Amino acid sequence: MKQKKHLRLGDLLVNVGKITDEQLQLALEIQKERRIKLGEVLKELNLVTSREIVEVLEFQLGIAQVDLENIQLSRKLFMCFLRILQDITL
Repeated sequence: MKQKKHLRLGDLLVNVGKITDEQLQLALEIQKERRIKLGEVLKELNLVTSREIVEVLEFQLGIAQVDLENIQLSRKLFMCFLRILQDITL
């Protein structure tokens, strides 16, 4: 069975027009020197936002992002999660 090949983050960002090839090359040089993730370099250079990186990764992986920040759980459901977490950590 042939595996689907994923493009690297930088290539995806170039393909969708978020950054140029030159910006990618600069970011890759900085990444190599500092040994940090490419996305962090691109954000530090103000070339992309965290949201733009997530959007590209959603596309690449075919998985939608779920924003849990504004989700409100019922007390009953919250207590269920706590019990599950306690069971896992025991």
